[in-house]
Amino acid sequence: MTHSVTINFSGNSVIAPTDSTATPGTAAVPAVLQYKNYVYAIYAASDPNNPSIWQLAYDGTSWQGNQRIGWGASANASYPMTSCAPGLAALKNTLYLAWIDQSSASDSEGTIYIASASTSATSRSPIAPTDWQPLTGTYVNGMPGPVAGSQGLAMIAFPYNGVDSLWVFYNNGKGNLCVAIAQPAATTTGVNWVYANTIQSWTENANPNAPMNPKLSGLPAAAVINSVPYVVFIGSSGSYLNSIYLDLSTNNWAGNQHISVDKGNPLDLKAGSTPNLLAFSPPGKGSLNFAMLFYQGIHGTSIDLSTYVAGKWYGNISIDFLSGLLGPGINPTTKIGIGSAMSGLTQMVMVYPSASSSSDQDLWAAYATITVT
Repeated sequence: MTHSVTINFSGNSVIAPTDSTATPGTAAVPAVLQYKNYVYAIYAASDPNNPSIWQLAYDGTSWQGNQRIGWGASANASYPMTSCAPGLAALKNTLYLAWIDQSSASDSEGTIYIASASTSATSRSPIAPTDWQPLTGTYVNGMPGPVAGSQGLAMIAFPYNGVDSLWVFYNNGKGNLCVAIAQPAATTTGVNWVYANTIQSWTENANPNAPMNPKLSGLPAAAVINSVPYVVFIGSSGSYLNSIYLDLSTNNWAGNQHISVDKGNPLDLKAGSTPNLLAFSPPGKGSLNFAMLFYQGIHGTSIDLSTYVAGKWYGNISIDFLSGLLGPGINPTTKIGIGSAMSGLTQMVMVYPSASSSSDQDLWAAYATITVT
């Protein structure tokens, strides 16, 4: 069956929280995810000498929050510290935050940690920045958690060995694409790191063959597409966007090829900064899985879009051009990267450090209504 996708963009303006006069800003890619009644945008504040993690919440109409995440009594609060991209994932009834611990922006690597928070399904208030709970635990070799490079990470929720798990993808600082897998412990304050290795050294392969060795520049984007983990990243040579996915029939990673769109003549995608991957199931379309890939185009700072439906990628077009075809044009721009999430069933919200701001770091948002027929 052939499907038609219509995306109507709007917005493209600085985020102005209703309860804060400060403009949020970051030099790293924000993590954006829908959890129950809100879309959360978590970002590393633009302060190299005091790196910290801040939170915004969007209710479908307006933003609120812009507060520093911490735990403990306010007078003796502890704060997670990072200057690079965090990750968000929802598992069962809980929202999880992953970050690479850094005491300063000059740290070349750090340990990966995870915190959790939750609200009731009927809550009319978002997660408070003090509601987060740091999770303690160890990796199988006794370390507190895997060590990653300073670029940042991406996180998804997906089963591992039949257990609901959190998969964290990252650059180890040497250009190797790595994955670490954590499983929340029986206690609400624990997490068990059950796997961490480069994709090249993936040891879960049921039918061993020549291992792939994906190399990347910067940090990856990840999502679950068609019920499998799917990772997109800029290759280590050039600006081509590559992808890998987990082949469940062999339990081995496959792909590691340039992403080519289906336009009669294949066209390989290129990006100027960290890409973003968003997957969801359109309402009323059964098991159809739809995905959008956002990325800075290589010819400037405009954000481009490619869509994935029925196993193929389509388009390689700037939002500026696409939105102008359908109405008043908007031109989201970035030099750093993008985070995105669904807000409800058909609205998408995209958050990005805007190249249109004087510092290139003020967080802006654009929105879109998506219709799949």
